[in-house]
Amino acid sequence: MATLIKKSSTPSGNWNLRRAVDRIASVGVRAGGITIIVSMMLMLVLILLATLPLWRSPRIEVATRFSAKTILGGDFTEKIVAIGCEERRQLGYLLTQSGVFHFFNLATGEVVSQIVLPALSPATLSAAWQSLNGRKLALGTSDGRVLIGSIDFSPQYSKTGYRFTPAIDFSTNLRLDAAAQSIRCVTLAGDPGARLFVAGITADYRILTYAQETLQTHSGEIEKSLSRQQLPAPEARPTQVAVNDGLENLFIGCDNGTLIQYATHDLVNPTFVAAFNASNRALTTLGFLVGSRSLVVGDASGLTSIYFSILDTDARFGRRFRRAHQLPSLDGPIVVQAASARNRTYLASSAGGDLRLFFSTNERELFRGYLTDAPLALATFSPKADGLLLLDTKRNLYNVALDNPHPEASWKAFLRKIWYEGYERPEYVWQSTGGTDDFEAKLSLVPLIFGTLKGTFYAMLFALPLAAGSAFYVSQFMHVKWRNLVKTVVEMMATVPSVVLGFFAARWLAPHALKIMPGILLMIVALPLLTIIASLTWSSISRTKIGAWIKTGGEGFILIPLLLTGIWFCVKCSGAIEAWLFAGDFQSWLTQVAGLTYDQRNAFVVGLAMSFAVIPIIFTISEDALSNVPSSLTAASLALGATPWQTAMRAIVPTAAPGIFSAIMIGFGRAIGETMIVLMATGNTPLMDLSMFNGFRTLAANIAVEMPEAPVGGTLFRALFLAALALFLMAFVMNTFAEVVRQRMRERYGRL
Repeated sequence: MATLIKKSSTPSGNWNLRRAVDRIASVGVRAGGITIIVSMMLMLVLILLATLPLWRSPRIEVATRFSAKTILGGDFTEKIVAIGCEERRQLGYLLTQSGVFHFFNLATGEVVSQIVLPALSPATLSAAWQSLNGRKLALGTSDGRVLIGSIDFSPQYSKTGYRFTPAIDFSTNLRLDAAAQSIRCVTLAGDPGARLFVAGITADYRILTYAQETLQTHSGEIEKSLSRQQLPAPEARPTQVAVNDGLENLFIGCDNGTLIQYATHDLVNPTFVAAFNASNRALTTLGFLVGSRSLVVGDASGLTSIYFSILDTDARFGRRFRRAHQLPSLDGPIVVQAASARNRTYLASSAGGDLRLFFSTNERELFRGYLTDAPLALATFSPKADGLLLLDTKRNLYNVALDNPHPEASWKAFLRKIWYEGYERPEYVWQSTGGTDDFEAKLSLVPLIFGTLKGTFYAMLFALPLAAGSAFYVSQFMHVKWRNLVKTVVEMMATVPSVVLGFFAARWLAPHALKIMPGILLMIVALPLLTIIASLTWSSISRTKIGAWIKTGGEGFILIPLLLTGIWFCVKCSGAIEAWLFAGDFQSWLTQVAGLTYDQRNAFVVGLAMSFAVIPIIFTISEDALSNVPSSLTAASLALGATPWQTAMRAIVPTAAPGIFSAIMIGFGRAIGETMIVLMATGNTPLMDLSMFNGFRTLAANIAVEMPEAPVGGTLFRALFLAALALFLMAFVMNTFAEVVRQRMRERYGRL
């Protein structure tokens, strides 16, 4: 009897369901990939938008312009010796040679009030000095006196806005020249209530000084000491004089280009320090930038130079002034110079009316052109540096709005060496904040990029041999029973949070590493040597009965107690090695003999801690790549007579090379972007030193440290976004390079 056999078939409903699920999964994978790409692009756009304002040129616009006659009225013919305004740029003033302050509305030119200087008549004003914020003044008179005082605008807020009530206080009236000659130039430092120093040049070119020191005796009484001196006449006529706020140095400019320096630490007896050739032409302007450490010198050839002091053991007082910056030349002699009270922006104008705005630190030219109808006679910045007040030789007054948010930013500031105040030479420096507003921000990204690469190098130096070597051994020679266990344990290492690793490295590893550093250095030599000896010994006894006790693929576990014993031995010998080779103190020996410093939190500690985070990534991906090589390739190699080692090295490793290389690059990317371990386990010092015993600062750690304190929209805030862009580009370039290499390796070894 024939048996009817029905052919089984898959129901069409199940087939359609599988096709639908496959399509949904395919769409989901594609959508996820596209979403990731779009997210990365949007992130890049966000970073770019945050950094673009750094490169924007300052905006300068004349807000109002009117003739001084509108303010002075019948006194229009009088010489104007000083101009200024308050911080909100609503109220300005003109000071005429007769000693009258004319306060006026900057928007309309309407006179608000007039205040006459007391005790001036019948003399007139012949010279004026102003502090950078315009509040303090020293006024030289035609009869050899100097009037010292201040201006107070007394702002009051109401529903209609701010209202100002100007007042002046010129209670200090001192005699500078006993011969009652007119003062042609004057400078001031200090306070009349404490230490005060005044210097001036008279009409007949004598250089006079006045010093006053106020001391409190043990009995509580106040004693004042006064001193007047005439400094020796230089070979050429003096043209300008300037003293810094710290009462350290007095500078005199001459008409032959000579700059003379006096030390004023002892106010009573200024000490001659040096005379050097600052120019081949007459020095026409002298003044200090904010912080009073950088001296700006303008000359008759149109050049502007910046000097500051640097350490010099051969100099008389241990420091000497040196020209650090020289700015592009103007079209004629420098006749007007003004500096900002907020940053190192300053103005220089020539006799031909050419006006320039510079930022001294990076030598950036912020503006170049002509704002007035005639050459400038006077110029000053507003106290907040958001505007300029200009007076030209035709006696027209200009109220100029200045939008200059990021003068510190330039490619030179971020990527090239800069000569900063007090430094002996141009250097790469990151130091974004200081103790005072006079601080010169240093925003070089080079030390941060260097630190990022240094930390990554030491992390990969420890992680790569261990991870790749372990993956090779586990996948090719370890017993499958132990292989799964080891792989599970290593993958569990990846679950340890970075902050835990950083805390462990900072609180335990860093202090203990210093105590046993000679022993750790011994481990670098002893442990590989011990491994080689143990391997050779095992190869000899593996053929004996003792070798038969160990399962094939479990030989590696014999090495573990040997390595632990070797580590224990090296640690115990650390003290003896330190006493024998390093004179009993490794840290001192490193400093005195090797010329290296040892920071407790250094690149060595970070490399060990960060390798713990990188090893699981490299190990897992490499092991998968090696294990997924087709077994047919292994069998064919063994069938042809190759040993397991030859098969692994010549067949399996080349085939898995693209995957191993991808694992290395992914581990590199993990290390280059690490934040918490580096943040906690280094001193975060932006040094450029390859020594593994020094700290460093990475781009990622710098962003984490600085961003909470960075004012939103400020230069530091945007510079941190630029650092993020640099980190993004570094990772992008490395990943692109890795993908290109991986594809070529796949093409090369794909034929095996």
